Amino acid sequence: MFREFFRFEMNYWLRGWMIYIFIVAVALLFGFAAGSDNIQIGGPTGSAHKNAPYTVALWYATAGILTCFMAAAIYDSSASRDFSNKMSDLLFSKPLSKWGFLLGRFAGATVIAILPAFGISIGILIAHAVNAADAERWGPDHFWHHWQPFLLFVIPNTLLFGSIVFAIASVTRNTLYSFLGVLLIFICYAISQTVAAALDYEVLASLIDPFGATPFTVASKYWTVPERNTLPIPLTPLLIGNRLLCLGLSAAVFWVAGSRFSFEARTVRRSKRS
Repeated sequence: MFREFFRFEMNYWLRGWMIYIFIVAVALLFGFAAGSDNIQIGGPTGSAHKNAPYTVALWYATAGILTCFMAAAIYDSSASRDFSNKMSDLLFSKPLSKWGFLLGRFAGATVIAILPAFGISIGILIAHAVNAADAERWGPDHFWHHWQPFLLFVIPNTLLFGSIVFAIASVTRNTLYSFLGVLLIFICYAISQTVAAALDYEVLASLIDPFGATPFTVASKYWTVPERNTLPIPLTPLLIGNRLLCLGLSAAVFWVAGSRFSFEARTVRRSKRS
């Protein structure tokens, strides 16, 4: 059951145009940011190389602000498509496994939702190829400097956004409520950034930042330019704790939503109204 819904979700999105537009949009944004000193994303990087591990990690950490809206659209569609297309009565009349259905749809949406983030590295690499002669602003490209922030930031952040949006959409069948959940994440992010300004509360701010950017900036705020150009993301207890908290919250939200989900929920509600 899981395999069928996962395969369907993958085919549905890969046959469409939306995901490719998302990838191109992200690649263009970060390509222009990497190729120009007048465009800043995630704050100033100083004299660090445009493709320095510090710069790439900072861009991946802060890109969640943009990509979460893309992910929200994907997860909301995956969770509520059957109801909006009036296919739920036909589909749910079959003997389905609830967890196979939910996990298949969620896993397929997750794979698709992380694809736009590849646009960050695509944009940086293209900008480097165009500006390869500028040795003062560009260093060597390393595979791990792109994969490490992808694993630490993109996947946990996508799972967090996705679990919240998918949970709300699958239970309420309401797109508005799904995007209100995304706004709640932004409120948490704004609070964490405000608290981070007070040095006495850096630990709290690092733990409640849903994007994981705060524990990274706290760990690297005293780095010199050579350190920013060479050092990978430091796996500090605050960063690891933030990422584990993010994954744990994602699993908890999805489990609660799955426990409350019912194929007959809408039918029962309508019968009570009548």
